[in-house]
This record gives sequence, structure tokens and C-alpha cells, in this order.
Amino acid sequence: MKRSALLAILWMAACSLGPPGPTSITLTDHDAGMGNTPADGSSSADGGSGDYLDVNKLPANTKWMALPVHAAATPGSTILATTDEGKSFIGKEQTPGKYCVDVGLKANATTQVTFSAKDANGTTIATSAMESIVQQAPPADTTPPANPPPTSSPSANVAIGGLAYVDGYLGSDTQLTSLNDGNNTTYTSISGFWPDDLWYAVRLKDEQSYQIAKIIVRGLGEPDGASSCLNGPLKIWYTNVANPGAVDNGSLSDSPHGSMNEWTLVPGGNSDGSQAEFTIDLSMSPIDATHIAVTFNTVGCAHVWEHEYYSLSELEAWTASSATVSSPTVSPAPTCANGG
Repeated sequence: MKRSALLAILWMAACSLGPPGPTSITLTDHDAGMGNTPADGSSSADGGSGDYLDVNKLPANTKWMALPVHAAATPGSTILATTDEGKSFIGKEQTPGKYCVDVGLKANATTQVTFSAKDANGTTIATSAMESIVQQAPPADTTPPANPPPTSSPSANVAIGGLAYVDGYLGSDTQLTSLNDGNNTTYTSISGFWPDDLWYAVRLKDEQSYQIAKIIVRGLGEPDGASSCLNGPLKIWYTNVANPGAVDNGSLSDSPHGSMNEWTLVPGGNSDGSQAEFTIDLSMSPIDATHIAVTFNTVGCAHVWEHEYYSLSELEAWTASSATVSSPTVSPAPTCANGG
């Protein structure tokens, strides 16, 4: 072979090699996962240098104005999504080698996107093939959104779990806690000297204020037979003060202290005492209360001259039942931040 022909062949071979450039790879299908081997059979996107970019395939269309796109790339890279409008969106490396980038789209139009990976020097080390996605709002839905079922709070006797008070001498055969224990067969009796205006009171559960829709006073008479002796005329009081005064001028060491002016007569709270049970329905106009109380206008069931004697089974304060309607659940737009 002539020397000139040999030189020509060597020159052509050198030109065909040329300097290496970034490798373009096609987007991988999302369902197929990431890390597919490039079409040329090499172990990385750039033919063996160790740099790679593997992007989840975009859907054909979406209703959202931006779309989170996940990719795998060389750890420490900067991932850019560039649209045909020249807009660039930078991805965030969520874990080493795993990226997500929120890509903004054109409204009601097709957006073409190309992804690239750059190293710390800003040099492009891998790119993806261009992909297209159509942003299109779905037809208007005239069907009202379905509301979740309401959650209800049933009525509860919030006297149970509260603290009972009395103004009078507690009967030796009874306990103060029987006044609000929810047991209609237990009684709390008190006695004193007329006209001391004795009373019962209950601080409601957890020292909180409640909307009270019903008050019930049970067992208004002697435990051995309420029909044979009733306590007589009475009044039901309430207060929304955290630490109110006594219901009247009398007091004991375990009773509330303060002013009688802090108590208000419950609407419909007067009873002639002719029944062993007295109920006040406040459901149409509940009251806010922290305490409820009972006072009497006679000597009750006293069997000794100038004495008072009363017996009570339960002093109940029932809250209003309520239903809470939740707002319809609206799905947020998917983003890299919310796991989209």
C-alpha cells in the first residue's frame, strides 16, 4: 500500500472518533421502574463513565398545571427540566441519586420537556429525549361534591366526674359522692336548723363550662319511700363562673365561697316539689354552666321541730347533642413536597 493511502486511512479513522459528548437516553416507563440499561448495552447512560440519568416517563396528559417528575441520576448532580418555552425547573435530590422536579406546564396546550443532568462544574453529563405532555382541564363537573357523613357528639351527663358540694350536715349513712355517681339507688341526705337555706351543688366534669340542654333532679324525698315524704318546693340554679360563691349565705369548708350574685335561676327552675323527680328541658335554649345547684323553700322531710332534712339521689346536667358536618375532601395538586 502506498504511504499516502495509509495516511489517508489513519486520518479518516481519527476523525470518526471525535471528542465524547453527552449521551441521550430515552425516558423509561414509570411502571417498569428506573435504572434500565441504555440501548447501546453499556452500564451507564454515558457509555461507561459512571454518569447516568434515568427519568420516569411522563403521562400523555394531565389536569394539573405542574407535574412532579422523578428521576435517578448520578448522586450530587443538578437535574434540570427545560420546556420548549425555554423555562427551566431545578430538581431536588431527595435521597442520594433520587431526584424529583416540579415541571410547570402550559395551560390547555402541549408542553415539550427535556431533562438534563449537570455535574458540580455545570457541565452536562447526560440528557433525556424530548417528551410531550398535554395539560387539559377536565370537563366541568356539575355534580355537587359528596360530603363526608357528619360526626355526632351524643348528650352526656357531665355532672358525673365532677365535684359535689353541700351546705348542711351530711347524713351519717350517706356519702357526698352519691349526689353525682349516676346511680339512682344511692342518696345524699343533709340536715340543719331552719331557716339555714341548705343546698346541694355540683361542679361539672373537668372544671369546664358546658352547654347544658337538660337538668334532672332525682330522688327528691326520703330513700325509704319518696311518695311518703317529698322535699317540697325547690329552685334550680346555675353559674358559669369558675369558682363561684356559695348558693346562699350559708357555707361549709368544702363549699364554694363568694357572692350569691354569681348564681342565676335556671329558666323554668321553680318546682312545687310535688314529684320525686324534676326535669328542666333547655334544648331550645341551652345554658352555659360550670356548676348547678338546688335550694329548698321549706323544712323538707324534717321530723324534729325547727330542723331541716333533705334527701337527694342525683343532680344531673346533660349536654346538648351535636352533629359536625365536615367539608368535602379536595385532593391537593401533586408536588414533589407532598409525595406526588
